[in-house]
Amino acid sequence: MNTKDKMLNAARKLLLNKGVEATSVDDILTATKTGKSQFYHYFGNKAGMVDAVLGTLITEISLNKWCGTSLPKISNWDDLETYLQIMGGDNFHGHPLALLCLSIRPKDRVNYAKLIELNKSLSQPIISFLQSEQSAQRFLKAANVTEMGQMALTNMIGYSINKALEQNDASLTANVVAHHTTIYLKAYARV
Repeated sequence: MNTKDKMLNAARKLLLNKGVEATSVDDILTATKTGKSQFYHYFGNKAGMVDAVLGTLITEISLNKWCGTSLPKISNWDDLETYLQIMGGDNFHGHPLALLCLSIRPKDRVNYAKLIELNKSLSQPIISFLQSEQSAQRFLKAANVTEMGQMALTNMIGYSINKALEQNDASLTANVVAHHTTIYLKAYARV
């Protein structure tokens, strides 16, 4: 692995576990045993590094992966529920997207735009499935599938935020939240 990839992997791990504000350039340098000149050569500044990390996440989603887990192609309701379970991320200490959302502000135009793109990439498979169900007349025609797809993703991210804050009841898991979210969506379906 070359130095840039080493730095990118360390930055990604730190950003997804600590957030942008809590991750310093020195944290990345310490983790990779590299120098500042290398960091600035490859990324320009911290914002450039965040942009590169967001880019890797978007690329990963295009390959049907999310933080090392394979994402199913959503072609039925069971696939949708599995996808939502993965988005709930019982294996994360909080949801990476939530951490990044809390850290990246709209005034950071480049990274904020990339964050919006990441969010759309995560919700698009859900929306596409609901659109296909609607086109096949198996989903209520009047339903706003874009809104519903974004709501489903938001449910899972909200669950993981509460988990990270230790606000969830012990019996509440990503599987349970994904199941209930799927049941909610199915209420609009002609299944």
